[in-house]
Amino acid sequence: MTMLVLLSLLGCPACDDADGDEVCDDVDLCVGDDATGDADSDGVCDDSDVCSGDDSTGDSDGDAICDDRDSCEGDNSTGDADSDGICNDTDVCEGDNTTGDTDADGVCDDSDQCNGDDATGDSDSDGVCDDTDLCVGDNATGDTDGDGVCDDGDTCPLDDPNDTDGDGVCDTDDDCPLDEFDDSDGDGVCDSDDVCPGATDNSDGSCTLVLEALSSQDLWATIVSDASLAECPPAVGAYLDTWEETAYVSSAIHGGTGNPIEARGALSFDTSALPESTTLPLLATLRVVHDTIEGAELPVEVWGGVQPLFGATVDVGEFGVGQQLLASRPMSEIASSGFAEFTLPTPQINTAGSTQFVLQIDQDCPFSNSAWRYFTAQSTINRPTLTIDYLP
Repeated sequence: MTMLVLLSLLGCPACDDADGDEVCDDVDLCVGDDATGDADSDGVCDDSDVCSGDDSTGDSDGDAICDDRDSCEGDNSTGDADSDGICNDTDVCEGDNTTGDTDADGVCDDSDQCNGDDATGDSDSDGVCDDTDLCVGDNATGDTDGDGVCDDGDTCPLDDPNDTDGDGVCDTDDDCPLDEFDDSDGDGVCDSDDVCPGATDNSDGSCTLVLEALSSQDLWATIVSDASLAECPPAVGAYLDTWEETAYVSSAIHGGTGNPIEARGALSFDTSALPESTTLPLLATLRVVHDTIEGAELPVEVWGGVQPLFGATVDVGEFGVGQQLLASRPMSEIASSGFAEFTLPTPQINTAGSTQFVLQIDQDCPFSNSAWRYFTAQSTINRPTLTIDYLP
């Protein structure tokens, strides 16, 4: 029995119920709705309520998702399509399954090389994100050697420090990174490790120093004697001159005066190059290159004495004064080998300054014509050398 029938039996006046929902039209909130009106009390009649049973207002944002199930109510799209917790209408990276653009650099997280960097990622493309890049804008890898200088401005990007010895060569390329002049004597040992600086290091622990004669003190003396005094008369006159590339030592009778004439040569070496700590040299060898022989073959002699023989300048009067014979070689032997080599007493080596020697022909009496021509310190090749072996 319907409510209207019951009311009629009770004598109550009838009412209009146009939608047949047993609710009189004058009190029916949803006239025309054949259901029960607004069953979910959401203010939307059941016959037009797309979310009947939803106690909210239905689908308030029109996204076809009822409000009571809509995680993004008010979003007019489909909610949170990428399930990143950010509704589509506010998601700057819709379709990104992370949280969008976490660092707000305008690059979505799923394509951001430097997620968390508040700059634009790796702006200089050096493989280092900007927020950890010590050298942003450097197209290298920052500061590879950690010396505080960015690679693109670092003259030695692989070295800290760059050039320890200041020789203009980066340490990684420097054979001798602790030595400004590297291997100054060219013996294959860096100066800082060289027990024989300026000389050759030998396997037995000794050193070998080779010196060329000084051209500035390459002189010779012509000594004239009075033939009337004796077979080997004392000098009555002399003069100095400088050699050219070759010179000679001789003993002869002057054709015009009949007086004996000698030519003697002076050789000087700067032996101050020996270290101050050098002990007495083990061996000293003078080598003079041969040119020609003229006249009688007499021995060639080397004379020495208290060093230096002449001091800074050579005085003709000092030739032969207080000097002693140190060594000699026959001319024939010199001509055969192409050079004269003399082994000298090591006390003759002056470790504090110059070491000087006199070359001359053996004085045969009476004098005979004899001359030996050799290459001097003025020569561009074959200069006289003094080789000294010593212990450091």
